Amino acid sequence: MYFVEINTDIFVNGVFSMRVDSFGSIDKESLAIILDGIIGPFFILDNQWMITYLNKDAANYLKLNREEVLGRKLWDIVPKLVNTGFYHKFVEAMEHRKTIHFETKGVYNPIYAEIYIHPLREGLAVCFRDITERKLMEKALRQSEERFYKAFYHSPDIKSISDLETGVYIDVNDQFLKTFGYTREEVIGHKAEDLIWEPGDRPKLVEMFLQDGKIENLEHVYRDKSGRPVTLLFSVVPTDINGKKCVLSAGTDITKLKQLEKEMARLDRLHLIGEIAAGIGHEIRNPMTTVRGFLQLLNDKDSSIKNRKYYDLMIDELDRANSIVTEFLSLAKNKRVELKEHNLNTLIKDIFPLLQSDSIVFDKYIELNLNNVINMKLNEKEIRQLILNLVRNGLETMPSGKTLKIKTYMEGEEVVLAVEDQGGGIPPEITEKIGTPFFTTKDSGTGLGLAVCYSIAARHNARIDFKTSPEGTEFFVRFSGCCITDT
Repeated sequence: MYFVEINTDIFVNGVFSMRVDSFGSIDKESLAIILDGIIGPFFILDNQWMITYLNKDAANYLKLNREEVLGRKLWDIVPKLVNTGFYHKFVEAMEHRKTIHFETKGVYNPIYAEIYIHPLREGLAVCFRDITERKLMEKALRQSEERFYKAFYHSPDIKSISDLETGVYIDVNDQFLKTFGYTREEVIGHKAEDLIWEPGDRPKLVEMFLQDGKIENLEHVYRDKSGRPVTLLFSVVPTDINGKKCVLSAGTDITKLKQLEKEMARLDRLHLIGEIAAGIGHEIRNPMTTVRGFLQLLNDKDSSIKNRKYYDLMIDELDRANSIVTEFLSLAKNKRVELKEHNLNTLIKDIFPLLQSDSIVFDKYIELNLNNVINMKLNEKEIRQLILNLVRNGLETMPSGKTLKIKTYMEGEEVVLAVEDQGGGIPPEITEKIGTPFFTTKDSGTGLGLAVCYSIAARHNARIDFKTSPEGTEFFVRFSGCCITDT
């Protein structure tokens, strides 16, 4: 008879198989039949690490016959496992007489195994379970999650996941936070209409989504945390996350692209008007000069004394028309200008007395904040005209007692000229028309002042932008590229 004590649970594929709570006697043949029926490698060790029994699956796993294994020490058969984590788990179970359960990757066999070690009165009972398929599935799932994580969180596009029913954000990616200026804590758990949507957006967008079950490549304007408009080209599709119905939104920030399109359209208009100016400006000015000359002759005759006030009025109007033509000619894109090396600060200081006299007339003040800037290739007359136009526009928008600031500074490799007024700001409905020829809000303006500034900037490889609020407007002229000198 072959006596064995098993005082704990033995598992077959993780399911309870057999429990013997007291000593019992089982003949050797019956025990072999029972243990060989266990699916997966199973073996028994004595206190000296000798293998006293192993089933067929254990022999197959070791790729040895039972006769080659029985009566040998485990560590002589698998020497590569000595002093490994696997080895120390066995030692712990043997010395402390405790049940040990762990997972490991095979050294002699390329499988993942779940191992149960159970203490016996004189040794250990060991059961293996092949979990390779589960591990590979877990690895595939982790890789899938990692790919999703990278695709979602590190995407250059704006992405978000929100609850389909409530509209509450479940998660957003880094680009979302960067674009709209929020922290993750400010977004998660809140609704889009409370953060980035305009009032009334939700019903319209939800209706579009419900109608087609998705939204594809819709161009829409949102607002960031500061209130700045952000134009997105975005799509929305339904998805299911852990049984919850959600929507996945992905969008591309096309704000700069839309601004560029508007700028190109404005420049096209300027170019067209510039071509017209170059073609007909001189032809208009020549007859006007002739008419003015004859009016001046008539005005000097004694016989014209009683009509002199009419002649003076006609001459003044011709001079006004001539000044408009002069401005009109300044719009010519192909106008040739001579560029010489100048320092912007020097040009501003040279015309500052003229600017001050203008401000005194209107009971206003001008403040200079000129920082070190590099020399540039400029046309002195045109830059003077640009500064005068920007400053006079600013002065005209401000009430008495206010201060206009003129600043220069370096921003990266660009030289920046900034003119900041304390007027009432530019109404949102006309911001897109700023710089358009003949558009003006002044009763006596021609609408050419800013248009001329944009043309001058274009000829100097510079660009003009502005920011406005009810507290005032600041125009920026950014010089870069070929106008920057090496000195």
